[in-house]
Amino acid sequence: MLNKINSLIAQRAKYGIRQETTQNPGYILIWSNASAEWGIYGDKHNKGKILNLDANQIFISGNKKDIVAVLEQLNPLPLYHNSFEFVSIKAV
Repeated sequence: MLNKINSLIAQRAKYGIRQETTQNPGYILIWSNASAEWGIYGDKHNKGKILNLDANQIFISGNKKDIVAVLEQLNPLPLYHNSFEFVSIKAV
């Protein structure tokens, strides 16, 4: 699960909204620059749902328990490295 999610995170290097259709049930993860962490956003989405996802969101197929188990080990959003929040932390 960890490698699968980190692979999807690595693809989030461009700003903008994109549309995805869920292939299996799962959850949206959202990155917060303020807390520099991933979290689960909203409720479970079933197969076949069309989602509009922002650059800081990814859809993960799977059960909530497995996703929560790896949240703290996930890589940061690639776009975060250029954010004001990240630059401010590094300057201190």
